[in-house]
Amino acid sequence: MKTSNQSRGRNWKSFFSHREHGGHGEKTKETISVNSVANIFAFCAIVLVNSICLNARAATPNLAGQIDRPLRYRPENGDFVIVNGPDSFNRSLYGSNTAFRADAGDKPEVSLFLPGRGGTIRFAVKTPSQVKWLHESRKIVARYRPGSMVYEISDPAWNDSILQMTILAIDSVDGVIVKAQFDQSPEQAEFIAAFGAGNGDRGSRNGDIGTERMPVSQFFAFQPEYASNSHYQINGRSFDLVRGALSSTTFPNTDGNSTAAAATTRIAGMFDDGATLAIADGTKWPSAADLLGSAGQQTGSPVVISRAAVKANQPNYAGLQVLASRTATV
Repeated sequence: MKTSNQSRGRNWKSFFSHREHGGHGEKTKETISVNSVANIFAFCAIVLVNSICLNARAATPNLAGQIDRPLRYRPENGDFVIVNGPDSFNRSLYGSNTAFRADAGDKPEVSLFLPGRGGTIRFAVKTPSQVKWLHESRKIVARYRPGSMVYEISDPAWNDSILQMTILAIDSVDGVIVKAQFDQSPEQAEFIAAFGAGNGDRGSRNGDIGTERMPVSQFFAFQPEYASNSHYQINGRSFDLVRGALSSTTFPNTDGNSTAAAATTRIAGMFDDGATLAIADGTKWPSAADLLGSAGQQTGSPVVISRAAVKANQPNYAGLQVLASRTATV
């Protein structure tokens, strides 16, 4: 009589085998099947061991000396400070309790998020010898101070002068205000501001850092095609922008060919007393000199530029306010 253990052993073998013939004296596939199973287990064990060894060699443990990274921002008197940082639009500023935000960053230029790309404003200083975007200056000290960005900007073109600039989101409306002042005003200098409209694109995750298909420095950067279908009305030191189709009841087109459709986005801008505003060619956006040189030219990518004299002991201002917006891309 067979024991229970013997029965379990035969049942285990029977699970993997198949007899061709009955009886003790006849050949079966039982032994062959068991050997095959053993070979499979051996092969799997070898693969598993190799995989573990490879993973062990590829893994980098979090040990001292292996996790050091450059310190980009440093704390200083409650601010986060970086010198000549590489990024734009990587520091969001919030004012009112809405979805609007102003994206400033290591470099002194600002993008408006409505939500959706609302537009970009950047700045330059013009001297008798040259004109240069501020974000191209020799030294930029950027400070994030809760609710604002504060910059100390210097360049050989201004000799020993230092430009102090503050960018602040407004709490009462959806907008942003910029204040810029030299400690020693360069002779015959002008403060330049340029604004180009956005296309309303919200991206896949509202332009949040690390969530888009490209860095935010690229995602929010102005592109000439964004300025198509932009219509500006200049009134002295201010402008009114409508992006989208025009409505003759709300905003007259400068060429008199208004349509009955509503605007997608409407933004107002205001600058210093005595500032001169003009329409320029957005395809010249990369070069401050070329953009200024295109003022007054016909273009399919219009942007607006402001020029104001730099005066001793007086700040220059620029302000933008969102008057209406829709999130659809146009």
